[in-house]
Amino acid sequence: LYAVVFGEGVLNDVVSVLLSASVQDAAELPSIPALVGQICKFLFASTALGLVFGVGISLLFKHFTVMREDVIKSSILMLGLNYVCYVVTEMVEMSSIFALFVCALCCGHYARYSLSPQARDFVHQFAELLAYFAEAVVFGYFGLTAVRYLHDFCWKLIFSYLACIFLGRLLAVLFMVFLGNVLKRFKGLSLSWRELVVVWLSGCIRGTIAYALILKAVPTDEDQTPEDRVMVTTVLGIVLLNCLLVGGLFPLMMRLLGLQARALDLSASQAELATSTLHGEANGAEVGANPDTFRQFEGEQVPRALRARRAAHRGWHYLDNSYFKDWLRPADWSLSEQSPGSILRV
Repeated sequence: LYAVVFGEGVLNDVVSVLLSASVQDAAELPSIPALVGQICKFLFASTALGLVFGVGISLLFKHFTVMREDVIKSSILMLGLNYVCYVVTEMVEMSSIFALFVCALCCGHYARYSLSPQARDFVHQFAELLAYFAEAVVFGYFGLTAVRYLHDFCWKLIFSYLACIFLGRLLAVLFMVFLGNVLKRFKGLSLSWRELVVVWLSGCIRGTIAYALILKAVPTDEDQTPEDRVMVTTVLGIVLLNCLLVGGLFPLMMRLLGLQARALDLSASQAELATSTLHGEANGAEVGANPDTFRQFEGEQVPRALRARRAAHRGWHYLDNSYFKDWLRPADWSLSEQSPGSILRV
């Protein structure tokens, strides 16, 4: 459930950013083929720039060991190079947000192993600090903006769009459930109906990305037309209602549905076996190639996160373990620093 909700949330943000970047300079709405071409252009170009910077940063930290000796300098250099990726992508007028996302994924999977444990902890804590600070600034700005536009809200339009969002999301989830059942020959889905309700409601939430994109699409306050102000206030009203109502009631809804976060509490030996299995190191086997490996749990229930991956996932792990990690991570990296009582999501 976590993987579905989080993955779809990231995908929705990526698609919205790419759509906005594709039409921001157009005088009129482009045709479907032209729009698809623009999206593909921004997608592949931004991905390529993010990969170039991510791979470059990983190789830089791997081979220049002198850069890892100081905690503060290496951490600031890691963050600064990621910001350079954002600036360069913005200069070439591609999607800087998506390029930074790809670059950060590469650094988190490869480059961070070239940092000392103290530097990793510092970068992690500093990134969390920046995230909380940015969230506080954004929601503070929401509150100030809401007061400014208080008399310009068109509540009829806001609730109409909200109803369309919830109804469209429900139809999309029902269609995907039907399609998934057809593809699996009606053998059942991995998600229960309670979890599908969470997927439905979580996909209806509109947040900071939507408001940021509408502010970027309209002129400044002095040049805004009444129609521009209606668009801004409508998106702002939708975001505020989502944050206050849907976001605030989400924990209560999870409790009513009987869904609670469950942590995997494994022993050190089980965690070591599970981690080695996920990374293709159990008895030298490829990832997921030997399902009997899980029998070493000695009759205990195998957590869902540790079940054999599908072919595409196993193929990625095979390439990652066989080539990419050796190429982009230092030779002395180790998974032993992971907490023995938890499993790293891969």
